[in-house]
Amino acid sequence: MSRHRLAVLLVNSLSDRGRPMEPVALAQLAAVLRVAGFGSRILSCSQSADGIEQILSIIAIDQPAVVGMTMWSQNAAFVLEICRAIKAQFPETVTVVGGYAVPRAVRTPDPSVNVYVIGEGELPLLRVIQEVTRGICPPPVLGPEPANVMLLPTPARDLVDFEQIPFLEELDHPALLCRRCSFVFTYRGCPASCSFCAMHEVYGRVIRKRPIESIMAELEDLVEMHGINAFINEEDMLFTDKSRVMAWCGAIEASQHEFVWTCSGNVRCMDAEMLRALRRAGCKYIFLGSISGSDRILKEARAGFTVEHLDTALRIAAEAGMPVSSSFLVGFPGETKETLDETAKFILRNRDLYWDVGIGIIRPFDGAPLAARDCKREDGGATEIACEDLCEDDLCRFIERHTGVVNFTF
Repeated sequence: MSRHRLAVLLVNSLSDRGRPMEPVALAQLAAVLRVAGFGSRILSCSQSADGIEQILSIIAIDQPAVVGMTMWSQNAAFVLEICRAIKAQFPETVTVVGGYAVPRAVRTPDPSVNVYVIGEGELPLLRVIQEVTRGICPPPVLGPEPANVMLLPTPARDLVDFEQIPFLEELDHPALLCRRCSFVFTYRGCPASCSFCAMHEVYGRVIRKRPIESIMAELEDLVEMHGINAFINEEDMLFTDKSRVMAWCGAIEASQHEFVWTCSGNVRCMDAEMLRALRRAGCKYIFLGSISGSDRILKEARAGFTVEHLDTALRIAAEAGMPVSSSFLVGFPGETKETLDETAKFILRNRDLYWDVGIGIIRPFDGAPLAARDCKREDGGATEIACEDLCEDDLCRFIERHTGVVNFTF
């Protein structure tokens, strides 16, 4: 290990509209490695030849023993390009790949990948670097090995270049300390069975909750160490435990710092008292995955709710004074002009209850039931779902016609 100046280089090549996504999961990995005595570095790069050159330059200088990468559908092919480039110049460097796309990628393993990690990455990656430092060749596939969320350290955000990360404009507020925000997670696992999602492939189906004290320590660290008091919580099961949400909101209210944030709601668990508590704690708006205005499509999506449930959820949010942002997905198997018309009418009927609505074409995660049933691609690219009666141009025209119908400020 003495010849290595750095234990692990963690590479993030995920992007959203051309800007790097915050590598909060890699920051969590880095924190676990740090506690165990291993140094790491996080690099966010573009999916381009320049991005690969940037990675190779860092490897030449820092000489990491291990390079770890996150693989989703959108960057799967590029991650393999990185691994091949690394092996061509630095054959002794151990390449490790984890993420949503791994369960499918491991069926036809690429020789440039030394280790595929299925599920959560903290313990498998720690095992890899421990074995590499002892001169042991790690197994080609590791996991699933869930981490104990009760013991996870605060993510190593000091390794994240927040200048690269886009600010969520919806969180603009006079109380902001700076125009930066970060993702904060309060639990892992999801028992839902949405046909387009594969959260369970990485985090399992059992919800494992972090202590409120641990979450608040992370928020205090976010402000005091990084000057950031805006955060995003994208957890669809958060609202299923009202007492915990109320306790968390109380802790945020009692903090010496003021926070500006947003979280995901759950259509079946909307509660006016809870929403008012969220508002008092600084939650500016909630996100609801509306999915569709058609009961037939909601059933196909295994959403776990109906149009009637969605109507009720929107009414409760309005009564509590909580703005709702939402998204609809089109192109599910069984989608027709009639189901699209149902969705359009639902959006128009409830336009005064939504603050913002986004519409997109369904692209299921690798490992999702829809991807397993209808997957047409083997190159690691985004899975495409074709509905029998509509082509992608039909869906794009629908999106263009109805995007912007709802767009209010609050």
